[in-house]
Amino acid sequence: MSLIILRLSFVALSSFTFAQDFGAACTNSTLDGTTLNAMCETDSGANITASINLNNCVASYNGTLTCSQTGNYSTTCSACEYGIGPLQMVCMCYDGNATYPDVSVINLDTCINNQNGTLTC
Repeated sequence: MSLIILRLSFVALSSFTFAQDFGAACTNSTLDGTTLNAMCETDSGANITASINLNNCVASYNGTLTCSQTGNYSTTCSACEYGIGPLQMVCMCYDGNATYPDVSVINLDTCINNQNGTLTC
């Protein structure tokens, strides 16, 4: 019985893909509007083009960018730039109280993963 469980466990693990940090597994990343594009490594070692809409992974709460799968940071943030610092996105975000937006910075490596060449939140 334990041999069958061991074999089933091995089969399950062999089909599992491991998520890697975005910064460790992707290069040549750029931001086009709310879309992050990059060359990302697959589990087999190939590099493929990958992209993700950051509105699905980043939110602005009270003018501060944060990782969130409810996202939609672009509704209160604008003038976003990527690459100011390593893996950082900088935006002007309204906090709901101020007349003028404040600068907010987020390290996208904390929000984005590479899963076999696919960018995920």
